[in-house]
Amino acid sequence: MENFDIITQGKIIRKHRKQKGLRLKDLAKRCGISIATLSKVEKGKAQTKIENLEKIFKELDINFDNLTLIDPEEKANNEEIVFDLLIIEQDLDMYNKEQAINDLRKLNLQEDNPHMAVVHYLKGKYLNKKRNWKKANFHFHQAIRLYDENYKKISQTNIKAASYCELSRTFYHQGYLQQALNYVQKGLESFIFKGERNYYYFHLLINQVIYLFKLNNTEEASRILDNMWKKRDEIDGTDVILNMYEMKAIILNKFQLYNEAIKYALKGIEIARVYKMFDRSFELWTTLSTSYSNLGNLHKAEKCLSKALNLKKKINKKHLYTKTYLQLGLVYNKLGNSTEAKNNLELAVKYGKYDKFGCCEAYIALGDWYLIQKVHSEAKNYFHKAFELAEVHNFNIEITLDALSKLIRCCKMTGDSKYKDYTDYYFELQEKSQSGGDFIMNTQINKKYSQPDPPEG
Repeated sequence: MENFDIITQGKIIRKHRKQKGLRLKDLAKRCGISIATLSKVEKGKAQTKIENLEKIFKELDINFDNLTLIDPEEKANNEEIVFDLLIIEQDLDMYNKEQAINDLRKLNLQEDNPHMAVVHYLKGKYLNKKRNWKKANFHFHQAIRLYDENYKKISQTNIKAASYCELSRTFYHQGYLQQALNYVQKGLESFIFKGERNYYYFHLLINQVIYLFKLNNTEEASRILDNMWKKRDEIDGTDVILNMYEMKAIILNKFQLYNEAIKYALKGIEIARVYKMFDRSFELWTTLSTSYSNLGNLHKAEKCLSKALNLKKKINKKHLYTKTYLQLGLVYNKLGNSTEAKNNLELAVKYGKYDKFGCCEAYIALGDWYLIQKVHSEAKNYFHKAFELAEVHNFNIEITLDALSKLIRCCKMTGDSKYKDYTDYYFELQEKSQSGGDFIMNTQINKKYSQPDPPEG
């Protein structure tokens, strides 16, 4: 009896009880066991004493010997469900998401069916694509709960690790970077290496690189990326490979190794062209422009950004526009084209509703533009928006201090009474960050680094 699959056993007990028209409390009373115990046995959540099982079998006229066999009909049905879910996931990821969600609803599985973990995961993915973060969050957590409850049956699906990876993207796109990083760690901890969806392992790692970089932990991001590069031959999927090339170029830009960054960006652009990865090509041209801009080759930088924007009609992810318009605004500003600089920075702010971190950078850049024009009240307004956004989303200390230092400068120029409060808070943040150094009011336009979009599962 100890060799029984307790989940299958529970289903058989439940099926026979319902066939006899008995309620839980009726059967529990007849067998002399608690309703709670019987409920757990039916759900496959707990074993019970052998004598209790014998009472249940006798009361329900269940043939003990047949319990060791898997119901052929149930096995065939399970295989059909698995195949249907495979087709639905294919449609979901191949730009036929409405067909996928309609087919998912038609499955009409009971909530206690182990395959419901996959159903909730797929619903979460669908809602992520629709940018309905709250509902996506709910379904991913349901998938994780059901995975844990049915671990023995579905552990190989890697739905838990996959759901944590998708949750990290959910929080990343809302601008909650630390939460996104926390979910990546949970995903890595729950990953089954010989299971299904093994591509998620490298998705989790590249997401970790992206989030660490945005949280200003560049050294750790670089270390993880270097380790990924050693395993490059094991990586399935061009999306992650292109993410790696882009992050390598971005990190090299941060280390001021611009010529090296250009090599990686150009190689990534070539791969994106061959595989017609328009989104990645768009991002890589933007990253390449940053390298040329930092080398002082502004005309090449402008050409890169124009090339990126030529792809705009083929890009479905509007949040990608933020960085490109921001970078173009900064390039025009350096070229002395003040009007075009402002126009593009305003477009960056417009699309910033899809990219909170990019929006924060765009607010700062637009504030810088007004500061140069000596329109201090407008500059103060944008620096304040950037500071608030950085605080709400717990962005890295570098961008928070940048926004706050410029806000303080504008408050001083306009005689704002909050000048002292902001200054005190600046010192407090500096002390907390243990960054040390002197208090510097940075009025220069910062170098911006393009940020890649994490890969979709």
